[in-house]
Amino acid sequence: MKLVSLYVLYIFSGILIYFFGPMEYADHNKLLTFFYILNCYLLLFFGFFVGSKSFHLNISKKEGRHASPSKELKLFLFSSVITIFFNSYVIYDLYQNILNSGLDKFGAGAIYYLNLNSEKETGIITMLMTLFSPLSFISINIGVKLYRSLKFNHKLVLYFVVISSLLSYLLKGTNFGIFIVVINILISSYIYSSGVKISKLKSLLIALLLPMFVSLFLYNLGSRLNIDYIPSTIAGVEINRDHFIFNILPVQLSLPASVAGSYISQGYYAVSLMFNYNFDSTLGFGSGYFLLGKFSNILGDDFFKYTYQYKMDELWAYRTQWHTAFVWLSNDFGYYSVFILCFIFGVLSSVVYKDAKRNKGIVSTTLFAVISIILVFIPANNILMSNPFIFMTFYSLFIIWILRTKVYIKC
Repeated sequence: MKLVSLYVLYIFSGILIYFFGPMEYADHNKLLTFFYILNCYLLLFFGFFVGSKSFHLNISKKEGRHASPSKELKLFLFSSVITIFFNSYVIYDLYQNILNSGLDKFGAGAIYYLNLNSEKETGIITMLMTLFSPLSFISINIGVKLYRSLKFNHKLVLYFVVISSLLSYLLKGTNFGIFIVVINILISSYIYSSGVKISKLKSLLIALLLPMFVSLFLYNLGSRLNIDYIPSTIAGVEINRDHFIFNILPVQLSLPASVAGSYISQGYYAVSLMFNYNFDSTLGFGSGYFLLGKFSNILGDDFFKYTYQYKMDELWAYRTQWHTAFVWLSNDFGYYSVFILCFIFGVLSSVVYKDAKRNKGIVSTTLFAVISIILVFIPANNILMSNPFIFMTFYSLFIIWILRTKVYIKC
């Protein structure tokens, strides 16, 4: 599976950056940390293998039948209108917030900290955005699937969905939304284009778009840092100024690249700290910010005080540093339980991928795109239980998929 090979390379790069990159983390349980994260990933990959070999799909003709193109087009237009409406609201609200703050220039860094310091609840709008969040994923997915047959005005609708989605996150000064949109497009394109010969022009277009995406990502980071020299520390982590990356690249590139590398590596430092603290179970409610906040309010108990993030906050700030999905999942039933969860999620990922690849259904393909986002963010965060949009999208699609798909084990 090509995707697994790419993911292995991605994970290996993060581990390599953590141990040998320009960010010099304090020496806490490094050997134990290495073997722990190695076991987590090995079990995840073993789950991929078991899911691809031992779990099979049994879809009847009725269950496997796809919706007609006309019905898919109607769903695309409906979901696109809803998505554009909410994105427009977010863009307008953020733009007004920026104007009211008196910012004289639109730097990603200034905007990011402005929104970080002025987070507010928007009541019914926030709840509706969360409830309808699966439609934003579905609209892009169907748009990619039907792209060849879409009329010009329908293609414009798809462009508006993508652009408004990107703007709604760029105005927050965060790169998170860029990853969501780009990964959704890439995974959908990969699934639907399998078996279809890609022209040289499209290959060239993809080759040009990827550097543009990387450049935009690095620009946002550079703007947020807002410095043109190599500092001694970034976010409390010491920088090795003699590292080779600073000798081969200018500061404007090497510094954002180093910080970008820390996105997929710094969470492992939280893993190394985790072993220094006693375990207090959060009873299944502590695996992400979203879940913690909701159940703490419902049950009247602050579950956050039992988490590893709370305990290590003086050494590794929970609001500004990454902790990996492994630390978040460990809050519930201990760090050894993560081994089982990695294996199960690996199996699920493989089975959903198999269904999407074989049947090219909207639900399975969109669900696999969301799973891909979760997998990409494992080195940084448990995005599934921390982001309400990912949470709602994953579980709503998963319930629909599991009800429509019969999976059986064949040893």
